[in-house]
Amino acid sequence: MPSRSLLPRPTPYRYEQRIDGRRTYLGCTIPDNAPPRPDATAFWNEATRSWSSQMPQLNKANATVEQGKCHS
Repeated sequence: MPSRSLLPRPTPYRYEQRIDGRRTYLGCTIPDNAPPRPDATAFWNEATRSWSSQMPQLNKANATVEQGKCHS
């Protein structure tokens, strides 16, 4: 069995797609200067210019999931 150091590392862009040369996720365009999408539940928050998770925090009351919406 190969050592862990010999195994290929996953690409940091594995939660994104390239469509016509543009980075996208779930049909939404990712800004050119955005870092790689960190996980499959992350969405781009235009207000904070950062990725946010769609997974509700279990310790927060009234947490909701906003799915199917692109950043504005």
